[in-house]
Amino acid sequence: MGRGELKIQPYYQLENYFKQSETVSKKNNKYKYYDTYADREDYGLLTSLTIPFEKDMQWVCGIDCKQGNVVTEEIYYTSTDLTQKKGQLNQYALYALWQGALLKSKLNLSAGMRYDRIAFRNGAFVIETPSALTSFIENYPTMFTNEDWGALSPKLSARYSITKNTSIYVSYAIGYRPPMLDDMCTNRSVTKGFKIANTQLAPEYLHNYELGGDAYLTDKVRFETSLYHAIGKGFHYFVGTGDSVDTGGDALKPVLIRDNIAEVKIYGVETALEVSLMKNLRLRINHAYNYSYISSFENDKYKDKSLEGKLLMEVPDHTVNTSLQYTYKDFTAYLSFHYVGRQWIDDENTTKVPAYNYINFRITTPQVKFIKLGIEVDNILNRQFLNNKGQWCPGRYFQFDLIFNY
Repeated sequence: MGRGELKIQPYYQLENYFKQSETVSKKNNKYKYYDTYADREDYGLLTSLTIPFEKDMQWVCGIDCKQGNVVTEEIYYTSTDLTQKKGQLNQYALYALWQGALLKSKLNLSAGMRYDRIAFRNGAFVIETPSALTSFIENYPTMFTNEDWGALSPKLSARYSITKNTSIYVSYAIGYRPPMLDDMCTNRSVTKGFKIANTQLAPEYLHNYELGGDAYLTDKVRFETSLYHAIGKGFHYFVGTGDSVDTGGDALKPVLIRDNIAEVKIYGVETALEVSLMKNLRLRINHAYNYSYISSFENDKYKDKSLEGKLLMEVPDHTVNTSLQYTYKDFTAYLSFHYVGRQWIDDENTTKVPAYNYINFRITTPQVKFIKLGIEVDNILNRQFLNNKGQWCPGRYFQFDLIFNY
């Protein structure tokens, strides 16, 4: 297109998911067996048109069209139950972005705007011939309605190069995320309880402010850092309803729902140091600190619940990731250390998971003819710890890869 560049990217993805589930209740020794079939279909068209003008300036604009469908069936073989869930999410977007370099390319600026239009359609949840295993779900009827949302998302950023190897940047953006089909359509057991569908779940908005920079301290040492503050409006969050339900397991499960929280505030800092120790040996250290809490909780559904001031669950205060990578031709050895700080696992901050750490190791061999081998050992020291879902880790884990390239 003359001086411009047009890109058109259609895509299609179909996932046929199958899971076989068997459980024996410790409480009554009752056996349960069912199969889950889920067809998840995603397709769409992504376009972008780049138009350069003046010197070191360009416009990028485009149209995105996406559609997602899900149909899930659970067939029980130890009872008469059959459940079906389905839903559809359509998303259309227009966007435009201006990019330019000023002051002899020392200052890079960008400003953009995006408009999204999203529609939820064809939601349904059906139980055929329910038995005691699923009849309790009928106590949580789901009224499906068609929903439509629209939003503008601006973005501004600037990066200034102080020297050839040192720069700083600042950015502001509003992020917009629609609900997930699973949260709108599905009543099901999750790790922490029993999740009920929320067809009225609205999109969330995240106002993000960020300041950072990077520099080569020497020709072999690179340092990066960033400070960020985010304000979430209508934030998606798992909230306990205060009810409990007997799902046929060993204990009552709390009833949870993904809902919109009025406002959350997030503060954080990330730093990274990358060192080239030798020609083929590289060390990278990354640390992140995060402080996130509910700054406003206003929801008429939970009049007896006060979450204002509570920290967000499943968000560790500190995380550290350190890796040492050796590369020689096509041979790679990778050793990494991971630390995950303390975190709450419930919305009311009553149960906290202690900090934990683990070490992983991976080797990838050179390719011989068409074959390449990979060996990975996760949690080498066989540490026992609880994850953010309150589950014990599986311990030391081995994975072997056999890769054919032709």
